[in-house]
Amino acid sequence: MTVASVIRKTPIATLRTYFDARRIDLSGSINWQDDRTPSAQRLIKAVGNLKDGSHEIIAMDFNRIQGMSDEAGQASIAGVVQDPNVLHSFENSYDRAMWLFLKDENSFKRAEEVRFAEHYRQGQKWDGFVGPKGMAVNDDDERRQELETRICEMFMSMNALVDVYKRLRAGSDKSSSLITQVVIYREGFPDSVMEFEQGSLERKPRRPVLEAVLTYDSKSGDIEVVGLDTKDRPRLVRLFAQIMLGQGIIGMRVPLRQYDLSSLVVQRTFQTDREDGIASVKVIALKIHLHACPGVWFMLGKKRNDDANIYEYSDDPSRGGHILRQADVEIVYAKLAVRFRPDRETRSGKSITLGITLPNGCDLKGRTEKERLICEKYLSLWGLVKEV
Repeated sequence: MTVASVIRKTPIATLRTYFDARRIDLSGSINWQDDRTPSAQRLIKAVGNLKDGSHEIIAMDFNRIQGMSDEAGQASIAGVVQDPNVLHSFENSYDRAMWLFLKDENSFKRAEEVRFAEHYRQGQKWDGFVGPKGMAVNDDDERRQELETRICEMFMSMNALVDVYKRLRAGSDKSSSLITQVVIYREGFPDSVMEFEQGSLERKPRRPVLEAVLTYDSKSGDIEVVGLDTKDRPRLVRLFAQIMLGQGIIGMRVPLRQYDLSSLVVQRTFQTDREDGIASVKVIALKIHLHACPGVWFMLGKKRNDDANIYEYSDDPSRGGHILRQADVEIVYAKLAVRFRPDRETRSGKSITLGITLPNGCDLKGRTEKERLICEKYLSLWGLVKEV
């Protein structure tokens, strides 16, 4: 399905450039010199008829291209290209993603690494650390080789590879900051997988490659790590600071954002600025704990298309009545629905649902511009973030 989807959404001229670059011969089905432009359906059929292993290559390439065609992928591409303005000249997101894939696959890979880092930021695979401000990152060959050697020693790996580059990180106010990203690939312990070999199952040895991404913001001094086990992240940060910043640090963690859901015990309004395009904010589910009933939780929710208000439900005597007005009530989880007004990107208006769990869980990744707006501006403005 991925191959068909990419073919349908990518301009035919760009697809021809791809097949030419990959030297995939479709001459048996497609005549590129014909006055008639081949339809997407004819291209899908032609690719499906390939017998020489080319179909597998196309499937792998198109899977990567489709993965960078959404808003988060496009923001990652904009963060690594030298001139982001050039991206406005393409027909759509698939056109842009395939252009970078064909023009500079190394930059495309870096965009995938940026997406990986931003996707898991502030999540369970992430940690932030306090580092020195205003430092230059020394990323010459000697420093990179030293870091690779020390990583091999630290993780008892046979091989490691480090890639260091500058890239842009978008903020909630549409501004961008230039940060340094360090991508670390290391060889894991030996493993094995089952494969078919001439019709028979064989167990093949392999050495998996493990990935971690570290970023350094010289303005704030923050050093962030995505990947690795929790215990290994401070070790990697100290190693990076010692070798590439020339500074010894203790690896003190940036405090995780903590949430406060106490204001949601009553129906309330959510302040928004008109220029941000938010049409409505609604509480659609609450998980409640009563201290008088240890080990017992209550869930209040509503169906997706139900206009009923969960606060009205909570006051209904037939459903227990006034449960949110109990003196010892604590909200431990809340789900909010934020709807944006229609714009050029989404004619019907984009809707975002986020869940917040005490003390510091939030399932909103902040990958897209609207998600970053909610994460970085509105959760604090709405009084849902506790100062740490």
